[in-house]
Amino acid sequence: MNIRELWEQLLQRDEHTQLEVKLGNEIGNSVMQTVCAYANTIGLDGGHLLLGIKEDNTPSWALPIQINFRVI
Repeated sequence: MNIRELWEQLLQRDEHTQLEVKLGNEIGNSVMQTVCAYANTIGLDGGHLLLGIKEDNTPSWALPIQINFRVI
């Protein structure tokens, strides 16, 4: 799934089990907790973390960063 598809999904459904957004102005506890949850949740098979998104789902940067996690 590319960033455009994730963005459309975010606008339609908001965050969900495999799509999380963070402001991402620093890699703090919130981001690390999301990464650990994606890595440790059995059956989830990873997820997508978009950094650079405000609480109201608007970009805080010119280009949000997409991080995909896949459990192997």
